Parts: sequence; structure tokens; C-alpha cells
Amino acid sequence: MRKEQIEELKMLDVMKKKENEVALAKILLPLVIIGMIGILFYLRITGYNIYIPDDFIPSVQGWHMSLSGVPDIDRMGNPVIIPESIEKIVSIGQENTDILRALGLNNQMIALCYVYDIDIEFLLTVKPSIIFSPPNAPWLYDAKSEGFQVMQIPRQKTISDIYQDIIILSHITDTWDLGLMLFTEMHSVVNFVQTYTEEWARTNRYTVFFKTAFSPYIQSIGQGTLIHDILSTLNTDNIFLQYTGNIAVTDSQIIYANPDVIFTNVSPACVAEIKVRPGWENIIAVQNNRVYYINTGIPHLSAINVMDVLASMMEIIYF
Repeated sequence: MRKEQIEELKMLDVMKKKENEVALAKILLPLVIIGMIGILFYLRITGYNIYIPDDFIPSVQGWHMSLSGVPDIDRMGNPVIIPESIEKIVSIGQENTDILRALGLNNQMIALCYVYDIDIEFLLTVKPSIIFSPPNAPWLYDAKSEGFQVMQIPRQKTISDIYQDIIILSHITDTWDLGLMLFTEMHSVVNFVQTYTEEWARTNRYTVFFKTAFSPYIQSIGQGTLIHDILSTLNTDNIFLQYTGNIAVTDSQIIYANPDVIFTNVSPACVAEIKVRPGWENIIAVQNNRVYYINTGIPHLSAINVMDVLASMMEIIYF
């Protein structure tokens, strides 16, 4: 056998081994992520005693802590006041409610509202220990005037916002142990996903379009949204990076951007609609059948399902 043929066979053997390693990684990695989430979730709900040093305080950039470790201001910049007791909670907004449920406070929550459907008369009747609410609810001024303690929680625009809300809510409700476990669980998954996808993105970084509205409307997201922060964590490029917030876009913008992958959180039926939309047949994502529905939660992402969304999107994009 000629020397050139031997060298060629050696190269083919090396390439085959690498292909096998990649194939094995594609099988094992999703299992590792799912296993990690499952183990951490089991430890959280069973109350397993994970050793945490007394002086350990999660560090979130740009967030104020008092010397005692308890956050001294909330994300709105208001002073944090800890109630003497937490017996009755009114929670308005999916973000707050999901975190409070994860902290084991179902029994204390006397009202769970996802819209502004309460008024001052209701609050005077139930007399809550504390109210967790989005900013600018029409009854907030009256509630404060009546002496109710109100914690305003704006919409979470980044994963860091979720970290902050988990820690501050667990401090206020005296569920610090569960809050720290939830923070640690989420932080571990996010770091794992970010580190792993960074390696893949060095050789092949994907562009992504995320559709967020029913047809005939075309809406997407720019910076300053939780979905955008998830795309960044996955080391992908949002094709509407130059915009901020929720935005209306056009067919021509998307066709020109020519994304590698398309996601929608509208409905599974939206995937088929995207694939046959006039003019979209030449988009790389459509040609390669890389159009996916991802369930981010209704009406929007919440603190608790971010880990599942990250794991699902990573598997879709990179495997």
C-alpha cells in the first residue's frame, strides 16, 4: 500500500473518531442537562440540607446590598421593609407569583391575580400582610395611603433580574434557604448552558428570529427583553439586536436578515404558517427546516420555566 493511501486512511480514521465523539455528545448532553435540573429540583422540593456558608450572599452586578446581607433597595430603587410577619399575601403578576410558589408560600397567598382586577375595597376586606405588584397599578397610591406594605416588581428583562427577585422575595418572606437553593439551581444551569454553547459558537454562531405574535402581524423582540437575554446566553445573535423591547417588523426585514433559526412562542400551528409564508421560502431557516415552536409560558416567560426553556432551545439549536 502506498504511503499516501496509508496517510489518507489515518486521516479518515481520525475524522470518524471525531464524528463519533460529536454524535455521543449530542446524545449525552441533553441527558446531563435534564439530569442536573431534575436533581436540583428534587433537592429543592424535598428540603435536602445543602451546606451553604453563613456568610454566602449571591452577588448580582449593580444591585445594592446592606451590610447585613439583606438587600436594602428593590429593583425600583425603593427601600425594602421586612414585615413583622407574613400571614396573607396578595400577588399580582406571573413573575412574582411563580417565585412565591417556588418558595413554598401557596398557603399564605390569599389572592393570585394576573391582571389589575382588584381594588382598595378588596384590600381593606382581606387586609394582606404584603402586596406584590407590578408598578403603576391604579390602586397603588390608595393602598399605600391605607398603610398597606406594597412591593413593586417590574417585569423581568434579564436573567439577572430574576436572580434579584428570587433573593429579595425570599428575604422579605423569610424563606431564605429555599430562595438560595432556587438561585443556586438556576445559576448553575445558566452558567452550564452559557459555557457549553460558547464553545460551539466559536466555530458556528447562529442568527435567530423570534416571532411573538399571531399572523398577520409580525412582532419580535430586541434588547431589554428576557427572550433576548436568553438568546445571548445561548451565544446566538438576535437579528433585531439593534432594537429595544417588543417591536413590529416586516417581511422584508426578516428576509434580508436571513436567519439560521426561527422560533415562535405563539402556537405549534404558527410553525407551519411560517414555512409557507410568501417570500420566506428562501430564508435559510425555512430551507433547512429549522423553524420551531418553543413554549415559553403564557403570557410570557416566568422565573421558573427559564431553565427548561434554556435547555430546550440549546438542544434545538446545537443538536
